[in-house]
Amino acid sequence: MASIFEKIWNRLFGASSAEQSADGHAHESGGVATLSESVGDSPRSESSSSVADTDRDGSSSGEHWWQVDGVGETSLVVPPRPELEGVAVAMENILVNQLDGHDLALPPLPEVAEGVLRQMRSSDYRVDKIADAIGGDPVISAAVLRMSNSPIYGGVSKITSLTAAVARIGANALKTLMMHQSLRAAVFRKKGKDPQLGQMVWQRAVAGAHIMRGLCRFTHVDEEEAFLIGLMHDIGNVIVLREVQKQETMLQYVIDVPTFDYLCDECHQEFGELIAEAWQLPDELTTLIADHHREPDDDDPLRVQRYQLQLTDMILSLLSYSPRIEYNLPGSNAARELGLSANDEFVVYLDRLPSDLDSSMQL
Repeated sequence: MASIFEKIWNRLFGASSAEQSADGHAHESGGVATLSESVGDSPRSESSSSVADTDRDGSSSGEHWWQVDGVGETSLVVPPRPELEGVAVAMENILVNQLDGHDLALPPLPEVAEGVLRQMRSSDYRVDKIADAIGGDPVISAAVLRMSNSPIYGGVSKITSLTAAVARIGANALKTLMMHQSLRAAVFRKKGKDPQLGQMVWQRAVAGAHIMRGLCRFTHVDEEEAFLIGLMHDIGNVIVLREVQKQETMLQYVIDVPTFDYLCDECHQEFGELIAEAWQLPDELTTLIADHHREPDDDDPLRVQRYQLQLTDMILSLLSYSPRIEYNLPGSNAARELGLSANDEFVVYLDRLPSDLDSSMQL
């Protein structure tokens, strides 16, 4: 049975899994790739990032950074509704009224990424043509070159040619990079009055992707599949960001971080489902995007992915990439269901995670 990862590419980009050599001709390869991206220094506002900065070096109260005072929550918690000002209440009503997608502009795939993926549907695509298409976007060009020269793909010499870079990283890595850059483009399409909000959305998506991939050592979920689930599961935040930026410009009003967090939490699953359907993502991924907060049933075919995603969201909260909730990670329902509550290797993973995450996101 095809994995979610395979279904994503088959639905979006065609069934070809061919890679190409430097001579420009396709050949088959079973390898898949991971992706890192520099996302800045601080995950959230000054007030909340101080918590993450204190905890990340392991010097917080308790033996481990992830230990919390008291019992701690064991299931995902909905943050309380903040006291909203009049303009913020109006913004909330606007978003809620758009949950059905009526008159809502959904983000498209960027032109260059769409063109590259269209070419790659053919099993006999040529790397020189792909390189020419990528060359039309300096941001994507730089990302391809950076990936090809990363330690994962590094050869004996540094690559400066896009054609050689495309040949080196291969088809699966290039497709992942196109999705990565498409999400980035959707987040940073326009600047609002407070650019911090866009950076928050982006940082959380990339951090979630890395955490999901890291947990695969315990769950045995496909790493590339997990990376994409982590990257995409909160994609509905992009719609909230766009609508907030639009209203900020029209009303000359800057929304605060707690209000933005609340609006994202209230609307992101519904908006995410709209994007997933517009992009024709596979049913399994759409289901996770649309409903990833609930406890899965025993016979849920995505039960492991759901618990892994919920554990990821708890970790993101403790690292202040999202509103801070005091979670008991080892005692959480997700950790118990995944067999991690008494797993010493899981404790080691958690202890190393902040530094590993900072390193991987700065590559």
